[in-house]
Amino acid sequence: MENLFILNHIWSFAVPDVLKLKSLITRCESRIDLLNEYLVSGGITGHQVAEACRLGLFVRVLKELAANGFDEVLGFRRGEAVEVSPGWLPVKGSDFPRVLSAFKNAGVDKAFYDRVSWFRQPTPKVYIYGSGLYVEIPVHSGLLHSLILVRLDDAALGGRFTDSVEIRDVDESVVAALREARYAEAEIAPELFKAMGPREYLKLAMTVREYSLSVYRETGYPVQTLNPYVVEGTTHVLVMKADKAAKHYMPGLLEGDLTPYDPRYSYVSSLYRERPPLFDPRLARLTGMELFTAVASLATSGRRLYEEEGSGLYALDTPASKAELDNLLGPEQHRVLREVIMPRLGEGDELYLITVGAAGKEVYSHAPPLPGYVSTILLAKALMLDGDLLKPVEGGMAGGLPEHLLTVNSGYGHIPNGWFGYHLALKPKPVKLEHGIYLDGETGAGVAVSGMKGKE
Repeated sequence: MENLFILNHIWSFAVPDVLKLKSLITRCESRIDLLNEYLVSGGITGHQVAEACRLGLFVRVLKELAANGFDEVLGFRRGEAVEVSPGWLPVKGSDFPRVLSAFKNAGVDKAFYDRVSWFRQPTPKVYIYGSGLYVEIPVHSGLLHSLILVRLDDAALGGRFTDSVEIRDVDESVVAALREARYAEAEIAPELFKAMGPREYLKLAMTVREYSLSVYRETGYPVQTLNPYVVEGTTHVLVMKADKAAKHYMPGLLEGDLTPYDPRYSYVSSLYRERPPLFDPRLARLTGMELFTAVASLATSGRRLYEEEGSGLYALDTPASKAELDNLLGPEQHRVLREVIMPRLGEGDELYLITVGAAGKEVYSHAPPLPGYVSTILLAKALMLDGDLLKPVEGGMAGGLPEHLLTVNSGYGHIPNGWFGYHLALKPKPVKLEHGIYLDGETGAGVAVSGMKGKE
């Protein structure tokens, strides 16, 4: 019975209705016209307003499907039990991207993001019915049919991505980690989860992301991804069994949802050692005038490279600036910055302070993620740092300054004259990858960079 999909209640097994798109569009538009008449007359309810909006999106989907060469769909009525089995991604064939392009052009992805959690993307649900492969229309019409499927005539399921990594049973080390994390159901964890190591997770994340990027480039429709890094201190990665997801909560940091790629599983999360962040400077806890005074003191102690209207760029390479960093960050945090963070992310011993004055003039602005620095940006985030790539503001500064800087720590505050901000930043260097993956044995942080599989 595991392949039984039920709509509300089991009444009987049913044969779906074959719905011609042209007639279905006409029927839905007639309903929309009726609802608009109620709206104009003032006799409409809130429920009917929502129905009209939902039907409008549903009709846009149907019209885009028709424009992409589809002429009919299958509709399963409410209250009927239907013999369908869940499929998975990847799906091969030309019909699948044509369906996703229709969803994209209708705006389904935008509607999806208004109502779901951040770790889920608007991934289509794939089903097997009889000998055919189908995609669910993710917008419900609110009419007779609760499940409407588009047939993929030339489609075939690819191999599961999860088959390429080791997903093992939960052992005592995982249970011990869950106890340490004070997870209430640690003792029954073997019934709820499977587990994998951080490196195996990164391999899976890279494979999933490469597929999702290829779909996005072809159709513009974003499908489910997995987080491309694990944070420092990560010890295990958990995968919740699909049949347990509704009644149990997921411990750790959520990394994504595996359901579209393997319906046997659901959420993915990482467990990490409970400890203070690797980099937690005193400066981050200052506010108002106290923060302003500290930033001004640090700027004064450094070597001025550019300054205008209270904003500037300063090299923190003088003895005075290093002493000031000891004071503002704390000696141990300053050591972590110089000995742990900078060797992994930066070129040499170059550290900079960027200030933004009350006038709001920017010295550096956000830059697009250059391919060579994607690994560096992700590793910074895995180390729980800011990890924003910056570039000089065009036309606003003299030449000879760093072309790109990567932020380590940033902050903003308010003083009587207005707001101000600062960034501690370094000159980034590419992180050396092994087949697209970097896993730091000392910190536990790791990254997976799409498009780098098989490359150094």
